Amino acid sequence: MAVVREGRVYIPAGSSSTGAYLNSLISWSEGETSWNASHASLHTARRGHCTVLCGGYMWVIGGRNSTNSHLDSLEMFDFDKEEWSVMQSLSEGLSDMGCDCYNRHIILTGNYGYGSYSDNVYLYDLDTDFWQLSPTKLEQEVQYHVSVIF
Repeated sequence: MAVVREGRVYIPAGSSSTGAYLNSLISWSEGETSWNASHASLHTARRGHCTVLCGGYMWVIGGRNSTNSHLDSLEMFDFDKEEWSVMQSLSEGLSDMGCDCYNRHIILTGNYGYGSYSDNVYLYDLDTDFWQLSPTKLEQEVQYHVSVIF
């Protein structure tokens, strides 16, 4: 998933045409003829992750690694410092979920984890670096979806 900040598109991680899992970050802006691949790399290569812009930072959540194991990790990209930080992990490995930012919280909805879909909603507080499972569930179990708050 991509995020846009100040007119620049950023795409973290994913998988290549050969199936290799990536930990790279690329970016592009209108008028440029090629993608910029000179950014700092994520700590963990992944695909099936969720990416969101929140609190002025880019956040990459969960996904799967090269052995197809679900990841519980959370990484934050500081645009000014051009570096990634590892933040508080989720309580379980998740992939293929939707995520949004609202009131300095990341809202993570649905997912695919260990053979089943989910109706869970997770909340991450940027100020306390803390995840919690919301008591509110989605109306049905979902994966591979996009959520938007505006």
